Amino acid sequence: MKTRYFFFISLFFLFGSCSRNLKVTHSSSEAIRIDSTLNAIQDTSYIAHLVPIKEATDSVMDQVLGVAPEALVRRAPESNLMNWSADALREIAVKETGMAIDAAVVNLGGLRCDIPQGNVTMRSIFSLMPFDNELVVVTMEGKDILDLCNTFAHRGGEGISGIRMTINGEKAEDVTINGKPVVPEAVYYVATSDYLSTGTDEMVAFTRAIDKKLLNKKIRDLYIDYVREKGVMEAHVDGRTSVKTE
Repeated sequence: MKTRYFFFISLFFLFGSCSRNLKVTHSSSEAIRIDSTLNAIQDTSYIAHLVPIKEATDSVMDQVLGVAPEALVRRAPESNLMNWSADALREIAVKETGMAIDAAVVNLGGLRCDIPQGNVTMRSIFSLMPFDNELVVVTMEGKDILDLCNTFAHRGGEGISGIRMTINGEKAEDVTINGKPVVPEAVYYVATSDYLSTGTDEMVAFTRAIDKKLLNKKIRDLYIDYVREKGVMEAHVDGRTSVKTE
């Protein structure tokens, strides 16, 4: 038994101690076109299985919620889609909380597509906001609102409602809320997303909030209900974010 044990140990050290210097001697690649030529190798049985699922999904996603009389587009420093998104969020927050919401903030990067003129479907809103961001109401002091507006100026403009401001270089000037100058020591209620409320997209002023009320409702779902209720999805550029020129 001892001899056999010694034999296996010897083999282990003999082959285990041998090292092989491996190197690549040849490589090749092949370009595969992603087009209709792949139809010949598709799994038709699996596709047939997916057909009823796709049809059921399309029947929901193609539901018409309302109509856009003109195209709504994303464009800094201000655009009709940015204004619609912020105004709708503010109005929704008032309805959901029963509070007097002073302002609303949405980020341009969070709006993922334009809305073309014509019917607005469930798919349109899912494309606009595919994320599961939720509505929050943040309680902030005026001085932090002013700091937040400087961030908007630095970034070239974001979606705002209730706030009016002028971008001068990378600074915000003439900032008002509901037509009145922002008072640094005053308290304001701002509707936004849980994503932005954590200070993302450079909006660190949100992290200094006095309080944050979570609504536990997805903004996308609230937008869907809002468009369905209104029947029309429209907004206009009104100069709430202007740019100072020399």
